[in-house]
Amino acid sequence: MSLTDVKNDWSLYQDLRKIMTTVLNGEIVLNSPASPVSPFPKNDKSQWRMWARAVKGVIALEDNLAIIDAALQQNATLLAAHHRVAAAVSVGSPQKSDVKDFLDNLELVNKEVQKDQRFHAALDIGEALAGAIKQAQAV
Repeated sequence: MSLTDVKNDWSLYQDLRKIMTTVLNGEIVLNSPASPVSPFPKNDKSQWRMWARAVKGVIALEDNLAIIDAALQQNATLLAAHHRVAAAVSVGSPQKSDVKDFLDNLELVNKEVQKDQRFHAALDIGEALAGAIKQAQAV
């Protein structure tokens, strides 16, 4: 193996090292029926990069889940307090003008969200990914 070979596969080697560390730390489980990715293709180096990408996706999902779980746990007490306050408040039925004002403002919000290119970019990515997965499943 030459230095050029190592340079060409350097990012792959870094990914594999990160995956090994993550597995050794018990953050994800591989090579089990519960694993969402197939076992490591140790005898087929041409598949290593694709396998590493799949595992990195699982690691990213686990990281995001941990962050979301921590955020929700921090806010659970606050959310419960909000619910108790909301349950204690009693208001009369809304007037027709209140409902119209609400709908008008909701329409403005919807128009702004539709103008936001981040929303459309995320939607495009999601639709493309779903299409690619369906196409791959059909093969």
